[in-house]
Amino acid sequence: MTKRQKLELTWIGKDARPKLEPRILLEDPNKSYHAKHRVGEADLFDNRLIFGDNLLALKALEQEFTGKVKCVFIDPPYNTGSAFTHYEDGLEHSIWLGLMRDRLEVIRRLMSDDGSLWITIDDNEAHYLKVLCDEIFGRANFVANVVWQKKYSVSSDAKGIPSSHDHILVFSKTGGMTRNLLPRSEKQNDLYKYDDKDGRGPWRTDNLSVKTISQAYLYEITNPNTGVAYYPPTGRAWMTSKDRMLNLIDEHRVFFGRDGKGAPQLKRYLAEVQQGVVPTTWWPFDEVGHNDESRKEHWVVNKDYNAEMLAAVICKLEGFTYAPSDTHYWQHGHSTETDFIYVTTQTLNADQLQALSDEVGGEKSLLVCCSAFKVDAKRALSTLANLTLKKIPKMVLTKCEWGHEDYSLKVENLPMQQQSAAAPVPSKRAASANAAQTAQDGLFGGEKQV
Repeated sequence: MTKRQKLELTWIGKDARPKLEPRILLEDPNKSYHAKHRVGEADLFDNRLIFGDNLLALKALEQEFTGKVKCVFIDPPYNTGSAFTHYEDGLEHSIWLGLMRDRLEVIRRLMSDDGSLWITIDDNEAHYLKVLCDEIFGRANFVANVVWQKKYSVSSDAKGIPSSHDHILVFSKTGGMTRNLLPRSEKQNDLYKYDDKDGRGPWRTDNLSVKTISQAYLYEITNPNTGVAYYPPTGRAWMTSKDRMLNLIDEHRVFFGRDGKGAPQLKRYLAEVQQGVVPTTWWPFDEVGHNDESRKEHWVVNKDYNAEMLAAVICKLEGFTYAPSDTHYWQHGHSTETDFIYVTTQTLNADQLQALSDEVGGEKSLLVCCSAFKVDAKRALSTLANLTLKKIPKMVLTKCEWGHEDYSLKVENLPMQQQSAAAPVPSKRAASANAAQTAQDGLFGGEKQV
């Protein structure tokens, strides 16, 4: 019997390793911040955001964190040949493998025995990376290849067989990784739609038979309401013994249909099922998101801005001076003496836009920025000639907390929705250039938090 050989991935320059000089981490007080004190025992004050070459950063962490890191996620360059702002994504294949090897070896040393590594990658390097990880972590420590559906549609002019997924390679250090359950969704819980009001809570029907054939579990179940006997389907058996089944019937845990005259079914109670969902290797976009959503993600996490700030930002983006009028609700800013801008978070229909156009008049023009509008294009060109319609960018709109009662940019201010023709009471807004700059900073100038 021949000795089993160790399979390795080889490439040009594999034996060439960088000579890393020792590095230490220096804190920049100007970039450090945290709460003034701990609120609870579980509060963490040891998060770190490290700027610099990731290999050197990993080496700097080795002395303090070797064997302590429970979960590592990396998103390396996919090596697709593209050029990005912060890194080159078109390295020679052998160079890319060398760079990944050096980092993965340090990561493995940092990981705890029950730790896991998660790597996002696409088909360009995924299979070579899998073999490389097999060599470093051992094939026995491969956990899963998760397939993430990164696209929800494919362009009609796509060539060949277009890719709609990425890979997430998952490895453990020693095989001791513990898999957690995912939270149950409302959709899953909504399946339990029946409730007998007996204190057991909601339930749904389930199959009483199983595939395993056992002669002891091949018996008849008699509907107590009709006297009709039922046997398990061909090739199946009942899920439990006859004595246990009779107990389930006595405990009203077997369902015989809404009218009590049907075949037996099990009552599966929500309180008795596993309170979590076993994760699988298929991650559809409707559950975990897709690339298009990530491109629209905004850097800002500051939620203190309001509707006035949004108006100021849109004015700046569109080249208008932010200057809310005290007499005309639709004048949030101007570019000339006769050209104005109006910002609202509402969806405007044709009648509302017509009322707005009538109030603006024929000697002025108005740029209307709203979340959406419903108007025929032909009508917009003819009767709404003094209005220009634009949708507020989704990347701005989705980051605002709309729906508060004190917002003053609501469509209720339109003339057609008021009791009289009097102008609405203006809100108190700062009209200076400083206010516009403050709003701009509030929306787009915040530091990204981690």
